[in-house]
Formats: sequence, C-alpha cells, structure tokens
Amino acid sequence: MMISWFILLILTIIIIYHHVIYSAVMVWYGQHLKRKAITVEPDSFPAIAILIPAYNEETHINDKLANLLMLDYPADKLFIFICCDGCSDATAKLCRQWEKQFQRANIHFQLQISTSNKGKLVRLNQLMTMAQPYAELVALSDVSALISIDALKQATHSFNDPKVGAITGNYLIYDGNTGEKQYWSWQNNMRFAESHLGSVIGGNGAFYIMRARLFQPLPYDTINDDFMLPMQVLKQGYNVIYNECINSIELDISSNEQTHQRRQRIGAGNLQQLIRCRFVFNLHQPGVKWLFASGKGLRTLMPFLFIMYLSITCYLAVHGSLLALWLTGLQIVGYALRHYLYWELKINC
Repeated sequence: MMISWFILLILTIIIIYHHVIYSAVMVWYGQHLKRKAITVEPDSFPAIAILIPAYNEETHINDKLANLLMLDYPADKLFIFICCDGCSDATAKLCRQWEKQFQRANIHFQLQISTSNKGKLVRLNQLMTMAQPYAELVALSDVSALISIDALKQATHSFNDPKVGAITGNYLIYDGNTGEKQYWSWQNNMRFAESHLGSVIGGNGAFYIMRARLFQPLPYDTINDDFMLPMQVLKQGYNVIYNECINSIELDISSNEQTHQRRQRIGAGNLQQLIRCRFVFNLHQPGVKWLFASGKGLRTLMPFLFIMYLSITCYLAVHGSLLALWLTGLQIVGYALRHYLYWELKINC
C-alpha cells in the first residue's frame, strides 16, 4: 500500500509539473522576454529555395504563389520548387498559369507534376535533393500558410550566427476562434522561451527554414516531418531558433473531424519522435535535454501516466481508501465531461 501511495505522489507531482508549472513558467518567460523589431538589409543574400509538396491545394494555391511572388528578396537568389503529387483537382493547372509570372520576375520556378500520389515524405525528400545544388538555405511552407514579406531577409539575418541551423517563427491563425488564438499565442511564447533557453524543439509546417547541407532524407514512415527535420539539425550540433519577426498566417479552417484526425496523427508522431529523438540525451546541452524531457517527452507519456494514475487510485479505493475513492470519482467525472463536451461540440458544429 505504501508503495502505491508513493507512486501516486510521484505521478501527481509529474502531472502538475508538466501541465501547470512547466507550461506556466515557459509562457510567462516567453511573454517577458524583450522583443526586437529589426529592420534588416543583409550585406549578402544567400540563395534560398522554397519547397512545396502539394496535394489537392486548389483552394489556397493562388494565394500562396502570389505571396511568394511578393517576397522582399533578390529574385535571382530565390528558387521555387513545387511538386504536384498526383492531384485530382486543379492544383497543377493553376500552378502552370503562374509560371510565366515568376519567369518575368526572374525567379526560378520549377514545377513537377506527377500523376501518382506517393505522399508528402517522398516528395519532400525529392524536392530537397533537387534544391540542394541551387541553394544554401531551404524553406518549407504549407500551401495554406502565407508568410511575412520580409521573412527571408529576417531569416538571412539570423543565419549570420554560424551556430544557427534552422529557424522558425510566429504561427498565426487568420480566422480562428478566441481559444485557438490564445493557444497559439501561448505556443509562440513557449517557442520563444525555448529559443533563449537552449533550442526550439521541433518546427512548424507553416514555415521553417534550414541550412541545405544539413538535410538528411527522412524515412518514409515519418509522421511529423516538420518536427523531425529541425531535430536532425539539432542532432548535428546546430541550434534551432525562434525569430519573432517572421510571421506565418494559417488560412485553412479545420473542421472538428480534421482537428480530431490531426490530433491522432500528432499523438502517434509524438511517440515516434520520442523513440527517434533519444539522441537528445547524448547532447552536451543540459537546457535542450530539460526542454525536450519536460515538453515533448512528458506530453507523449502523459496518456500512459493518466492510465496508471487511474489504475492506482482504483486499486487503493478497492482497499478502503476514501481519498483514493474521491480521486477515482473525480477522474471518471472529468473524463466523462470531456467526452460529453467533445461530442456536443461535434454535433453542434
């Protein structure tokens, strides 16, 4: 019985630490770090390739290509690589219509159209291989996300630090509800804090940019590529930083079903990442180890810890503990309420 209570106490401390202490401290620290609005005009402009694997993106592809055409960066140093991965809609046709505009702007625009759908990872590895001979830096950006006009100049300025291997920035939602906007505000603050305490853990598919020579092909079963590519950079001894002057705005509005599917994919990806990123604990960077363990590590393990917590309280309640009975009841009510609210929201929306 004493061992069960001891384990329950440890679990309670871990759960409170991850959900309350760690998160609150990181958000607070990120909010109170000094922001710097930097107007940059780099001395030199490295060649940058923007890579876009596209599948059935006709809703946003025009907005995305217009956004890329307006970026404030020397045209002869900018390379756009797009692969239409077996699209069954008008994505490829719309991309072809933009080719002449990029040519008139003197921007290298390479469009590859495939009739077969092989998946994002295959196309991402393919585009990276194509871009490496052209560019010193490669950027990845979702079709549904628009990036700030000076994003590439801001990134170039940050890459003046030879220790920087990859950069991410602010993630904003164009038409999100109050809860979504607040959540991403917290996440941006946490990434800002991570950047100052060691390194940003992972990236965001809306926009991130890395040194081309640091790219290593990802296994085709990789679930969250926007996390694993920046972590590869970290593995090679470089830092991943957060540049608060770079903004990416998400245009796509996800349905409840899409959000649920994305959370399932992220959950599976978290477990995969915990296994594949165990190299973090061999790095000579205590701050990075702490950030990874406290954030991504505990977030991945938390469902298993909750199951263990409920099992132990049930065991203690069966053996006559009134406190354990109350804890078990609170958990059951909490889980039931969570599922009720989820289905109510799904039905009403």
